[in-house]
Amino acid sequence: MTRWIVALSLSVGAAYSQETLPPGNGQQLVLNVCVQCHDLRWIVSQHKSESAWRRTVNEMIWRGAPLMPGDVDVITKYLATMKQSSDPSITALPPGAGRSLVIAACVQCHDLALTVSQHKTLDEWRQSVERMAHLGAHLNGREVETVAKYLAGAFGPEKR
Repeated sequence: MTRWIVALSLSVGAAYSQETLPPGNGQQLVLNVCVQCHDLRWIVSQHKSESAWRRTVNEMIWRGAPLMPGDVDVITKYLATMKQSSDPSITALPPGAGRSLVIAACVQCHDLALTVSQHKTLDEWRQSVERMAHLGAHLNGREVETVAKYLAGAFGPEKR
């Protein structure tokens, strides 16, 4: 009975995964490697550039993901094809100093829906942006402050 439940769970999960992931060279690698540790919804929701995915894939290899050297290019290109070419959340960004930096830096790793849904104080935005810069967002100290001020003005607690 237990074997039957496990087999059913695996086949339903594989069917769901194949319907959720776009077809292409690399789909099977994602199903075999990435979902060992990550929920598929999390992977699909990440809209990263190819260079951002390459950094992520290399980090996962460092953490033990079982990929062969030739697999890195395949999986990186495949995952990058899921990146939305234009994020509809960009229209939610009001004009102002820092807008172009937000568009250039934030969407390299995640879509803007996450960013525009936050309502943080200037100090909270500063901490978030500094953390993102530490994780690889291409922002210098002055730009971190510009982005934090922009986001606090556009998406502060009073903007709920």
